[in-house]
Amino acid sequence: MKKTNSISNIIKSISFVLLAIIVFASCKKSSTSGTGKLSLQFNAVNSGAIKTANTSDLKTFGTAVSTNTVPTGITWTSGYVYVSEIDFKATKDNATEIRYKSEGSRKIDLFNLNASAGDFTIPSGVYSKIKLELEIGTPQGAKDPGVYLSGTYGTTPIIFADDESGDQFEVEVEGGNFTFDGTKDYNSLINLHLNLLLNGVSNADLDAATKTNGAIVLNSTSNVAIYQKAKQNLQNISDSDFKEKD
Repeated sequence: MKKTNSISNIIKSISFVLLAIIVFASCKKSSTSGTGKLSLQFNAVNSGAIKTANTSDLKTFGTAVSTNTVPTGITWTSGYVYVSEIDFKATKDNATEIRYKSEGSRKIDLFNLNASAGDFTIPSGVYSKIKLELEIGTPQGAKDPGVYLSGTYGTTPIIFADDESGDQFEVEVEGGNFTFDGTKDYNSLINLHLNLLLNGVSNADLDAATKTNGAIVLNSTSNVAIYQKAKQNLQNISDSDFKEKD
């Protein structure tokens, strides 16, 4: 997946258009009879730490992140992201690689767990490796920010907006050894630990921030130094949970 605007690492209208389903068989072919649906959703949380990948259990996986200074008193209450591409890769029964790639641009409410970013049909089997890559950011020509968050810092409104047109970055999570039962459906929750968004920013920094109409606005033209730190942190505050649907 190609990154733009030199942002590295790791978070068209849908019904996401499924562009390609590519199945590569190496040592052997596996039956695809018995399939379940995997729904990709976002989960915005105001607490917790990034979960470290566990190679023996894919039910939770992610990338470890260290915290320097995290300001207290922030609660994010609403927001959205634009997802323009999803690349799902999985190795089944140590033999078959399955890949689903979808493109388009969809605005996802981060605080609505019923908002799906895409659904994939997963054949039954044991998956030794699963990798999810998501391209997030402002679509070309769009007026909305690619990522938008609103909340409070104490009693002061605070807003983060990645408002640079065409600015995109990748969210990437991976893990291994998970069994999909073809009779069941699953959710893949991409957790965004918003409490870590301002990692490296102090309360003193926020207290000294410029206010716009009484709100602390973090974007490409207001409180730029804090905004740049938050934008870099966006690449490192995600992990994922696989859960069987009730």
